[in-house]
Amino acid sequence: MLSKRNRLTKRGSFTYVYKKGKVVKSKYLVFYYLSSTGLRAGFSVNNKIGKAVKRNKIKRRMRAAFRTVIPQIKGSGQMVFLCRSAIVSATYEEILQDITTVLHKAELLRD
Repeated sequence: MLSKRNRLTKRGSFTYVYKKGKVVKSKYLVFYYLSSTGLRAGFSVNNKIGKAVKRNKIKRRMRAAFRTVIPQIKGSGQMVFLCRSAIVSATYEEILQDITTVLHKAELLRD
């Protein structure tokens, strides 16, 4: 589980990143990011994806995948991972690969 200091939790924080941040899209995710102090991430799953059990399972997988990538991230900032409907059929490995892909496209990973 991500520590409390590394999570975006308030609706206003998500909205701020959506409005002011940059966007990178991939097969399973839409990634919003904004440079700031500290590393904080939020994960959003739309109600169209399914019921609460399915949405929470997807969020847990996204958090776990992001947690493994944290040491490779350079700099700091606020990030929001918004999932697309195709993520329902994705495995953990595919989600991990997609997260590293969007971070690489955004030039946030160390080489």
